[in-house]
Amino acid sequence: MLDTSHIDDKSVVALDAETQAKYEHLQAILRAMGSVLIAYSGGVDSALLLKVAHDVLGDRALGAIASSPAYASEETEEAIAVARQLQLPLVTLETHELENAMSKTMSIVAIFVRQSCSPILSHWRKSTS
Repeated sequence: MLDTSHIDDKSVVALDAETQAKYEHLQAILRAMGSVLIAYSGGVDSALLLKVAHDVLGDRALGAIASSPAYASEETEEAIAVARQLQLPLVTLETHELENAMSKTMSIVAIFVRQSCSPILSHWRKSTS
């Protein structure tokens, strides 16, 4: 887990002018949006974006992370722990893309079988009647 307990205002290095300008531009974009929902993975990019959004917008910034059998549960737990440690608001959405993918695949297979077997079934029905 990312340990940020040792970071305080005295240990933070000032940003160079170009990076500071980009940071302020990001803040302005977020402020103009008014509220945001950030797709959060626990990685550096989404954690930084959620942190800046929360700093700028407060309760009008929310992170969302997907929890699914498609992702390692340890990685999801680690990402949630990082958000907690940074005191960032986060919702966990249970996704079922594997189930949905399987049902879509089965539907496609069923359609294929019906279309492929239809002439055979028609011929069989005629021959057995």
